Amino acid sequence: MNVIVCPDCKTREHVMDYASGDVICVECGLVLESHFVDDAPEWRTFADQSGAKDRNRVGDSYNALLPDGGISTTFSHVEGNCISSSLKRAESRLPNGDSSRLLSSITRCASMASRLGLVRSIQTIASEIYQKVTNLNLTRGKSQEAVLASCLYLACRQEGEPRSMKEICSVAEGTSLKEVGRALLYIEKHIIKEKHIKEDLGMGKSVNARDFVIRFCIKLGVSYKARLAATKIVQMADNRLYVRRNPMSVAATAIFMVSQIHEPRKSSMGEISTVCGVGIITILETYEVLLPRASMIIPAWFANHEQLRALPPLPLKRRALGWKS
Repeated sequence: MNVIVCPDCKTREHVMDYASGDVICVECGLVLESHFVDDAPEWRTFADQSGAKDRNRVGDSYNALLPDGGISTTFSHVEGNCISSSLKRAESRLPNGDSSRLLSSITRCASMASRLGLVRSIQTIASEIYQKVTNLNLTRGKSQEAVLASCLYLACRQEGEPRSMKEICSVAEGTSLKEVGRALLYIEKHIIKEKHIKEDLGMGKSVNARDFVIRFCIKLGVSYKARLAATKIVQMADNRLYVRRNPMSVAATAIFMVSQIHEPRKSSMGEISTVCGVGIITILETYEVLLPRASMIIPAWFANHEQLRALPPLPLKRRALGWKS
């Protein structure tokens, strides 16, 4: 709705009376518009009402990923009705019978992306990757959930919003980290022969700690200043140090270091390990690598020389430092 200005009192503040469809000025009570048409949905369908009767009077929007655009007529299964079962079997034998299976897979992929809080563009790219994988017949003998999780993982990398394998597996039901890893390696092994497809999937892009540190800091409630310092630490570790560690472990260690300097009681070692999905021993091993170079990677505006010397020394002992596992 456009901005409405009251002709009497010249104010722009107004309220909407949904019962009568009138737009009323809050200052003088003048009716600015009448019989306003509300374009909101007539009802809302909640997650616990999935088995309820579908009251929608229109179909889905056009989907370019499906052969028929997703707007063809389909037959639903009615329990105890032999005619609907026969029609359903006949529909599966049609040339475009795979559209329903593809649509079901795309819907599951969108649900996984939504649970991870990913934007719609990543959902679309994951669906496109799954369609390419299906066209190459790479899904035979593989778990569908594992293949969908692999496609979602590749889509996140392509869009510069990578997620760890543990995060992807947390929303993939009925599969394990090992199955998703195998499916991902299988897809990369066969798609590497198609150079143009490899570039489209972003398989040549590397993942670094900067892709994880901001998101982990937000989940842990780290202050903005400490967040900037943690970002600077992982940047310096990537540019100046040859740290052969997992990017997630580097990000978790950077957060631990800034927490020890700026806010030691904000995040415990156990909280950082849980949020980042990295084991405590792995964080300690990475910390052992970064600590001797703390003056090089920690910005001077964040910590002075005395604060750097106050960092927990080596050898590391959990009980002496009071870390919670």
